[in-house]
Amino acid sequence: NMLSPQDIKQHLLTIIFDEDPTVADLACVVVAFALLWFIFFSIVKFTVRPLIHNKKWLLDAISKDYERSAKRQLKDLHIDMTKDEFIAFAVRDWPRMQSIYLQHFVGSFFCIPSILGI
Repeated sequence: NMLSPQDIKQHLLTIIFDEDPTVADLACVVVAFALLWFIFFSIVKFTVRPLIHNKKWLLDAISKDYERSAKRQLKDLHIDMTKDEFIAFAVRDWPRMQSIYLQHFVGSFFCIPSILGI
């Protein structure tokens, strides 16, 4: 018998607001978030990457980032990468990094109940 998305949502909400969840319950929430973020990252990568590929504003920003700090960081980490290689890498990686920033922003909202003492 297959669970509906509504059943899954209700089950997760029950676990999230349970004051004494089991390890299995918490593992269920972790798996749900992992799947959610995996799907989100995949969608962003395949939809955003073509939209930003070789855009002047992004290439300029990455070039400035290379000169401002990345060149030194690469040297400190003993990574041999030219400016052009860094720019190519950063353009490919840009959608993933934006997804990570959004993931952390969303995750910060999970602190609100604790901050408010709820």
